[in-house]
Amino acid sequence: MKYELLDELEELAKAKHEDISDLIAEALRIGVSKLWQERVLSMYLRGELNRKEAVKRVGLNMVKLAEKQKKAALEDVKWGLYG
Repeated sequence: MKYELLDELEELAKAKHEDISDLIAEALRIGVSKLWQERVLSMYLRGELNRKEAVKRVGLNMVKLAEKQKKAALEDVKWGLYG
């Protein structure tokens, strides 16, 4: 597994004309940003954060997507329970 990751990093670095360390830093920023979005949306959907604050932190599109996904999941559960 680690060799595949190194191969991928080397190929990306070559294609982007960047150092591997720069790619790792970018990947870390992207990963932390994604984790932050998940945290904020989870707090919002559990009622721990109001909609206005969630939109401020992650943007309207992300909040709308989370709402849509929650609605679809609840509809699936309802269908599974009641047919």
